Amino acid sequence: MKYVDTSVLPGLLFTIPVIKNATDVPDLVAWEHSVQPFLDWLLLILGHLMNDVHSLQDLKFLYLSINPFVSGLGMALLPAPIFFLRSELTGNYSVVDRLWSILPVLFNAHFALWSYWNALNPGRNTALFLCSVIWGIRLTYNFWRKGGYKPGEEDYRWAVLRAKIPRWVFSFFNLTFISTFQVLVLYMITAPAYVILLTSTSVRGEPFGIVDAGFCALLLGIVAFEYIADQQQWDYHRARQVYKKRSRPALDSAYSPADLDRGFLTKGLWAFSRHPNFLAEQSFWVVVYLWSCVVSRTTYNWSGAGVVALLAIFQGSTTLTEAISSEKYPEYQHYRTQVGRFFPSVWSVVRSGYDAPAVLRDGKKYK
Repeated sequence: MKYVDTSVLPGLLFTIPVIKNATDVPDLVAWEHSVQPFLDWLLLILGHLMNDVHSLQDLKFLYLSINPFVSGLGMALLPAPIFFLRSELTGNYSVVDRLWSILPVLFNAHFALWSYWNALNPGRNTALFLCSVIWGIRLTYNFWRKGGYKPGEEDYRWAVLRAKIPRWVFSFFNLTFISTFQVLVLYMITAPAYVILLTSTSVRGEPFGIVDAGFCALLLGIVAFEYIADQQQWDYHRARQVYKKRSRPALDSAYSPADLDRGFLTKGLWAFSRHPNFLAEQSFWVVVYLWSCVVSRTTYNWSGAGVVALLAIFQGSTTLTEAISSEKYPEYQHYRTQVGRFFPSVWSVVRSGYDAPAVLRDGKKYK
């Protein structure tokens, strides 16, 4: 495997693999060629920052001289101790939650910028960055309107978990999972951007084409799907707030008293999936990974590790969410038997959605 020398630091050489012909691509993106040779230098970055950087020009020189995956990994690991200390001191463990929709955008921006400044072909990385910007804006807005950025606001699931395990166990969980592992996962779901960057070293990279445009369209379609799912849920809870205040639905409400008494949404996309927004969230990053596989001509590659970890996190968090919902809402167990967790079940498709049981209220049955 040949490498392209990006620059030479005092006593240290950082490189990236370079493609000479199309048959080199699968070898190029293999872990042992694209990542492993550079990991040893991860611990040296901090020393160079302290000793060799005296101006913005020095900082840019250092930035462009380091393998982008290694420098990005350093950026992801650096704030972990700060997140841990802040959450332990304040007792609020949603520090990373507030950055969930922001960090992946910054990591994708890093790969696009590195590619551009090193005179590679940044077309695909720029397109991926712009798609992630749209993804991030939508998700950040949804988190904001639900009060996620209010001072002291915390994901209710952390409080539930704290009550179930000893304090020191939760602190260890905070250090390893909340403050460190989650940030690493948010970095690793953008690792396909590094694979895409590497393919651009082939004769200045193949131009952005129709296949790439198709992936962009698919990503934007997923964002639109997630927007619809979140908006439906938002409209439902707003209608439920009115119902609680007035003891009757608003005149223009799309929901019956039974729908609002139930406590959770079962219409629209939610009649076919218990978590259509979660489905879209996971699908977005799966498609990003598949994009890297297509452009690197690989059936699979190591950058999918982040997606696998993300899917595992969603499985765990969704299980906890549903356990809480089952305790809170009597009908939720019935809902689970008829509607799939993420994908539509055969039952929900055959019945054209969720078949809600009659609810007794004020001596009358509502459907």
